[in-house]
Amino acid sequence: MKKFLLISPILAILLSGCSNNDIYGSWEIVDNKNGECPVSYKFETIVKEEKKVEIVQNLVEMQTTNKKEDLYKGSFVNNSSLYHIDYGNSFTSDQSLKIVDNKLIVYFTNAEKICTYKKISD
Repeated sequence: MKKFLLISPILAILLSGCSNNDIYGSWEIVDNKNGECPVSYKFETIVKEEKKVEIVQNLVEMQTTNKKEDLYKGSFVNNSSLYHIDYGNSFTSDQSLKIVDNKLIVYFTNAEKICTYKKISD
């Protein structure tokens, strides 16, 4: 009985680590009939070491159309499920990002619109 009580929490922790509920990787739009959603996103974290201090950068690329000039690069800060994305001099955006059924659901808080993306790579 003691083994079961010890194994259950360990198994639960290990299985929770197997879920793919993070936003990191490349995503493309599922349905963009009205052309109101960005066509793709890419989220990544880069760790740099400067003067023996680790610096963690959360980076994002957003492609609004398939044209090369419509690629925006920036950084993001996660506050629960609300992400503040800063595209440098271009603009900033607050977005709610959630993974539901292996799809990225993006809710644009200022525009009150929802866009759905499928993962194309990690």
